[in-house]
Amino acid sequence: MLLPDADVILAIHHLKSRLPFMVNCRHVYGHQDTRKKKADKKEKTTGMVIENPLEQQATAEVKQATIQPDSDNIESLPDDNNNSFSDESAISELFPCFAQPAVSATHNPYIKPPKPQPQLTRQAKLNIVCDEIAEETALHAIDNNQHHPWVPPALSPPYEGSRAMLKIGTTWITSDYKQHILRARRTDPMRIYCEEQYGWSQEDFDSIYWKSVRQVRRKMTHHKSTQVCKYMHGWLPNNHMRQWITGISQCPNCTCRDETLDHMLRCPNHQMKAKRKEMIAAFRKKGLAAKIPRRIILPFCEVLETYLHSRNNYISPTYIPSIKKAIRQQLTIGIKFLARGFIVTDWFEAIKATGVEHPDRKMVALQRLIWSDIFEPAWKTRNELAHAKLSKSQAAADEALGERIYWYTQHKHDVLPIHNHFLARHDWHSIQAMNSRQRRAWINHLDVAREAYANERKHRASNQSVITRFLVREPTIVGEIASTATRDERPLTKSTPS
Repeated sequence: MLLPDADVILAIHHLKSRLPFMVNCRHVYGHQDTRKKKADKKEKTTGMVIENPLEQQATAEVKQATIQPDSDNIESLPDDNNNSFSDESAISELFPCFAQPAVSATHNPYIKPPKPQPQLTRQAKLNIVCDEIAEETALHAIDNNQHHPWVPPALSPPYEGSRAMLKIGTTWITSDYKQHILRARRTDPMRIYCEEQYGWSQEDFDSIYWKSVRQVRRKMTHHKSTQVCKYMHGWLPNNHMRQWITGISQCPNCTCRDETLDHMLRCPNHQMKAKRKEMIAAFRKKGLAAKIPRRIILPFCEVLETYLHSRNNYISPTYIPSIKKAIRQQLTIGIKFLARGFIVTDWFEAIKATGVEHPDRKMVALQRLIWSDIFEPAWKTRNELAHAKLSKSQAAADEALGERIYWYTQHKHDVLPIHNHFLARHDWHSIQAMNSRQRRAWINHLDVAREAYANERKHRASNQSVITRFLVREPTIVGEIASTATRDERPLTKSTPS
């Protein structure tokens, strides 16, 4: 089962072996082949298009049924040996789609001439005819349950001769094995996580249009797909998530004490507000350019704008019923999830109700715009403000470091040995003059000294000594030589004229 549709191929070989006549299997270049192949390439001998040797007899019967020679005018008919003319005429009469359109004798320079149809070989035309006959036969067999002797038996899984087939639940899998196995393995854990994390029911989970999520993420790079997944589930490294490491959840752009993903999208910072207006305008413009119906994209933008500006009037009386139904279903799972990319199925039904062609493609365009024109600009602006010099989170981090240093100055007699008290000789004004790097360095020294003193007290409690007891601090490391040494012990320095 290494190749796609290998079970069907094996079943066809098994069915071929039971036929009373010989069947040759070879590839016929036709309308379904790629255009990149050259026309002068020889026909490959691989493939599973079945060509029956009895097709000449069938073609002759078709010719006999369609072209009845007249005994009085038999000389006007073409020669029977000219198979190309007779076959082409028979196929064209039975299936007018193969007939070449008539060319007008008058030439109008303002009317673009019709494009010439691709020239198909005789085998390719017969292949198309056989496909249409097989489709009609299958539909007739499905509509009429009674079996006719001239209708071949329908194959149903597991196919006879296929040797092995994959069945997931009650569904037989005949192609795309890896995709179906991956989906069967991850769907249930993802469903359980979403229901527990967001408080959804099973109906809420099924109401989301997962098809557009899958199609958009499939064309992304691995890095971009991972970032989008983090954005959808709130795993981005904002301060709400980083507080478990830094201990600070302060928003870098405002005075809010907890920067969640929902707050990041609706932060009251004036630069974030200006950016949100640009995002909504770009979203509306690109949605119309993607040919999303105006009566869909405009209410969708209004709902997003209402959420981003922290308002509550989502449903307007001027909306059509399908839009109101979609907004109510979106409110059921949570309106904040709309900006993350969780779009409910009723939006697809609303697009479909407008009569636009390919509504699934419009949903894919809508899904892509949410991530590219809502998430990316907001996250980029937030990071630019967060890493600026006047960032609120950086100021909160510096304040927390300063408070730790000041705590050491107040409790140095309890947590530091006497020979390390010089590390905690700071006042509040000197602490405020330190930058972030200096504060982190002092905190590191104080933490090491506190840990060493705790270890020393532990050993002294058991009547043991530590090696640091015999070490003497060199006073020059903190510039105390001028205060501890006598006048005669001070080093002589040679003065130089200025």
